[in-house]
Amino acid sequence: MGLYVIMKSKTPRYIDRILGKPGVLIFKEKHSTRYFLCDSKEDFCLAAMKILRERSEGGWYDSDVDDEVQSIVASNDTEDAFLFLRTRTTYEYENMIIEYGEEYENLA
Repeated sequence: MGLYVIMKSKTPRYIDRILGKPGVLIFKEKHSTRYFLCDSKEDFCLAAMKILRERSEGGWYDSDVDDEVQSIVASNDTEDAFLFLRTRTTYEYENMIIEYGEEYENLA
């Protein structure tokens, strides 16, 4: 069992390493904790896009990042959605964790 704190990076190698094995993507939000069972990189990125789209429609983001969010949602770039949410993990109510059995990646 181990804890891995991941450095911010936008390299494909980072994405492939973190998302290259099945796990559970967990979003710890203000009123709930949401879980997504993911078998592949594509599943992780699709779950991230779902969350980003919901947050965008719900008015979560201020004008300073709203244009970036709208661009990601409009392009339907799921990998960019994951990377954007990864940059937001230090914000209140936006924590994101990946669990792999007894190991997990705290993306904060």
